This record gives sequence, structure tokens and C-alpha cells, in this order.
Amino acid sequence: NEKNLLSLMTGRTESGEKSTSVSAVQTKTDKVVMKAENLVVWPESTPINFEVRKGEIVGVTGLDGNGQDDFVKILAGVQESLGGTTEILDINNRFIKYNSLMDAKNNGISFVSGDRKKEGILPNLSIYENLVVPLYKKTSRAGFLGFVDWLELNGIFDWEVDRLSIKTGPRDNLITSLSGGNQQKVMIARSFAQHPKVLILNDPARGIDVSTKRDLYVHLRNFVEEGNTVIFLSSELEEFIGLCPKVIVFRNGTVFDIFEKEKINADTLLEGMFGQTAGI
Repeated sequence: NEKNLLSLMTGRTESGEKSTSVSAVQTKTDKVVMKAENLVVWPESTPINFEVRKGEIVGVTGLDGNGQDDFVKILAGVQESLGGTTEILDINNRFIKYNSLMDAKNNGISFVSGDRKKEGILPNLSIYENLVVPLYKKTSRAGFLGFVDWLELNGIFDWEVDRLSIKTGPRDNLITSLSGGNQQKVMIARSFAQHPKVLILNDPARGIDVSTKRDLYVHLRNFVEEGNTVIFLSSELEEFIGLCPKVIVFRNGTVFDIFEKEKINADTLLEGMFGQTAGI
């Protein structure tokens, strides 16, 4: 029956494998830092109302092509919604609306795509340029590239490479000289280097090795412990266990169900992705 098939897909039926003992990051405050009101992702899909708190890691998932990818891109300002509003808490503790990538960046939102070839790396530039290019304007003192503070940029580059354990050759080598996992780390380091308040990740661990994934989870935990916020889309359900206290499951372009705490396991999430609610 369907329930047995879903259990087999998680690979835990016969082994009796239990969820990881690592506890998810617990949010220490109820302060909301980002929200969406009556957000329409697809034509005629049910509008979404969504809030995320300071220091929270919210997981987002769904079967491929159910709108979760569009949802996180809208939150990141990468894509326009078909209705409704997205708002972010500004430095004056007031909610302001935003609907473009520039507005999102200016208000502390950073986006990392799992599709590094299409939406991440700049293949004709070096490892160094790929990591620091968004910082040129921040560190220049006269015009866009007038007097770039290269000493500061070099320090940022070295810090991020060391912090994320990025295995690189000479920094002037092309980004394409790195393995896929290390290219993805450079993309994540580029976001961290901009000191965002909200980091939105669209399947960032797709196609990278297990140790790199573990490193990423550690950095995300540290990032939210510092009072920042993460919205984490993944197609691999095990990634949420022991990391996210809340996971949103998408179906047909809208939120189908929300799982929290002990309900976050591969079985219940997969059942939600296939349109089953608890107890069905």
C-alpha cells in the first residue's frame, strides 16, 4: 500500500533506523524579521501567509515542481510574485516591503542557489573574484572601482576560505578549476562575506559530498546562533533532521502542511509531500 511504499522510499523500514540524536536549533525569540502576506506563487494557487523569526532555521521542501523553488526565489527578490507582499524588518525595526533583488540585498537578504552553473559561479572569473566581487563597492572609497581596499578584501577572502575549509589552488585560478563541492562553498562564502541578516538557500547541498554537507550544517547553526535567520530549501529530507525546528511542505504552488519538532522525520515529511496529512 501507499504508506508502505513511502516508508520504503525513506530506507528505514527494515533497519529500524532512528532519527539523528542531534537536536534542532531552537529559536530564542519570537521576534519576526521577515514575512509574506497573501503571497501568490502560481496562478490560482492558494495565497501564502508566512513569518520567520530571528535566529530560526526554516526548512522548505516538496516534490519537484510544486512551487517551493519559486517561493524561496520570491523571498530572495530573485523572482516576482503574482500577488501579495514580502516584507523585511529594517534597521529601524520597521517592516518595509521589497520586491527586487537590489531591495533584498540592501536590506540584508542573501541568496545561494544550488544550481551553481546557471545561478551561482561566474565561470570566466577567478576563485578570488567569485568570492569577493559583491564586496567591491562596499570596500571602494571613490566610485565603484576607484580605490578598492584590496588589503581588506584579501583578509575577507582568507578568512572565508579558512572558515569553510575550501580546498583551493592559487586564488587566481578559474573557479571552474575547483570541484563542485568547493565551488558551492565559494558561493556560500560569498553570501556569508556580505554579513546578511537572512540567508536563503535553494538546495545548496545538491551534488556535494557528505563531509561538505556536514560542514555546511555546522556553519548554518553558528550563523543562527549569532542571531541571524536561515530559510533552507532542500530536496533531501534527512538534511532537516537535527537542524530545522520547522519544515514547510509545498504542494501545487502553496503550503500544504507545516511540521515541527518531533514530527520532523523522513516518513512524515514524505507523506506530506505526497499529499497525506498526519493520521491518514
